[in-house]
Amino acid sequence: MKILNLTRGSLTPEQELAGAADLRDEEERSRIRDLAAFAEPPARHVLLWRAAETVRLLRDWGYLPVVSAALIGGPRYFAPYLAAALRRERVTPLCAFRPPAGAETGDANPVRKAVFVEWPSQYDVSFFRN
Repeated sequence: MKILNLTRGSLTPEQELAGAADLRDEEERSRIRDLAAFAEPPARHVLLWRAAETVRLLRDWGYLPVVSAALIGGPRYFAPYLAAALRRERVTPLCAFRPPAGAETGDANPVRKAVFVEWPSQYDVSFFRN
């Protein structure tokens, strides 16, 4: 499974080994970061548009339908909109999970492994009014 990093952060070596990859160039990363940055609390239509614009850019840049999952981050109020937009394109939205250093895992291997957790669908938002 190819996992595209849409977060502001850099991938860890463990995440790269697990199949995650960054956007190809800084211009693409900057554009995605800008869409997930808000100077003031956004209205719902702004959140919907920015999520849809993110997906449109991914399609235009050739990432869709190649990738099957995307690692998302950004403001908590934007993530559900982005997750819903990605799911509409059959892309599984993921969050990164790493246990804290020194956490008891029951594993004798001290290497910390990257774990990707699917964004819970119950937190997705509807694109349509009822």
